[in-house]
Amino acid sequence: MYRPVSGTLFFSENEIAEALGVSRLTTNRAVKTLIERGCLTRERGQRARLCALHGLPIVHMGELLSIGQTARNGGVLLDTELVDRGKLEVPYCYVKQALGLSPKGMVVHLTRTLSTGGQGVLTVESFLPSPSFDGLLTCGTDAFQEDLYVVMQKVAGIGPARVEREVWASRASSSIASVLHLLPWDPCLRIRSLTYDSDETPILMCDSWLSSLGCTLTSSLTRGDRIE
Repeated sequence: MYRPVSGTLFFSENEIAEALGVSRLTTNRAVKTLIERGCLTRERGQRARLCALHGLPIVHMGELLSIGQTARNGGVLLDTELVDRGKLEVPYCYVKQALGLSPKGMVVHLTRTLSTGGQGVLTVESFLPSPSFDGLLTCGTDAFQEDLYVVMQKVAGIGPARVEREVWASRASSSIASVLHLLPWDPCLRIRSLTYDSDETPILMCDSWLSSLGCTLTSSLTRGDRIE
């Protein structure tokens, strides 16, 4: 499968202008923006070249593993920052319905950012029913360097048995873009998951935004594999 290689020559500004039917000034600005964002590099008098992006290949859709764990299994070093946590009455109706909460039901809410090489690649909002997971509010922040499924098992003694996931194309809001080093409304992948325990009780809903820079979702299946 083709992957862009760091150092490969990028299209010239004339080639871009001709192919897209735009002015040279427009293409010059676009290339400068890509250089500022670390996607390209250029020495004086030379054509731009592709930079080394922090690739994050994720074998995700066929395994009961979190995004972070599948990335780590692939040899990608990830750092997790716990941006926020608290206990609240969740404002999103779809979360209440998915977790089977009453209208005044409370959840433990976590916001985490995963990065590699200093580049934010994923931000995740997690919702877990209270009081089952209230222990996540008081455990040390270092605990979240581990996979959330592992932390849930250690803190509450409850782990995943099944997960449902949806993936679709989206655009980064201003707040998400600032975390993932994107421009507002840049394309990103939206991943929503609902995790169940062995009794088929929903225990975790996650909303994730995956950077479009250097990140791919991959799956390798053989005959007889089954994904539901």
